[in-house]
Amino acid sequence: MSKPHLLAYFSSDYSETDVSALYGVVKQLGAEHAWANHPPEFVEHDDALVGISFELTDQLSDPLCFIDALANFSRTHAVDFEFEAGDERVGAIENGFVEHTIQQLLINTSAFAEFGRLDFA
Repeated sequence: MSKPHLLAYFSSDYSETDVSALYGVVKQLGAEHAWANHPPEFVEHDDALVGISFELTDQLSDPLCFIDALANFSRTHAVDFEFEAGDERVGAIENGFVEHTIQQLLINTSAFAEFGRLDFA
């Protein structure tokens, strides 16, 4: 069984400069953090969806590092991100602010690693 992933993608207007900068963030995250499993991966599908995919783990430092990097990126590049786990929307980062639902996911790391057990209502 594959592990669940969290997908963060641009939900506001973005430029090619933003795309290049996000790719750089992915490379930087891979080099600067010791990930429990795999570092985040850059995702681009026909310019319709651009973002980062991250394998969920119960190691709290992984999702904190991932979300902190995207919050900083959102703030400095004036772009927003939506988050999905499976086919469910689980939150957003807007103007660098992390939506409360994402913070709730981080509180219970065992539930975070198995998002299917959570109630996203």
